[in-house]
Amino acid sequence: MVIKIRTNCGSCINLHESLRKPLKLLLPFAMHIQSLIFQGEQHRLKFIEASIKIKIEEFKKIIDNPTHSTSISKQWFNITSLIYGEAILTSQYINKIQCNQGEITWDKYIEIV
Repeated sequence: MVIKIRTNCGSCINLHESLRKPLKLLLPFAMHIQSLIFQGEQHRLKFIEASIKIKIEEFKKIIDNPTHSTSISKQWFNITSLIYGEAILTSQYINKIQCNQGEITWDKYIEIV
């Protein structure tokens, strides 16, 4: 099944505060995430949406025991920090990023809306 999880980043202007809760929620599903959409307005990150392809049994296992790899966690935080830093320079943006086997693949493209 394919599910979408959309997480609100709140109204924080601090990088760590904006990303902490969304990454904590999404990282356990990293190996199943196909893409991430970062959406912002007013120079702030507002939402992160993940498209996840996963079997229901695996989804239940992750919900029961949400763990993730430290190396993937570091890679995600590094890339999302870069996205956050570049995206806050615009008033509105949408950035869709592909994921492959738990890693984010980013080509520094930001669509300004």
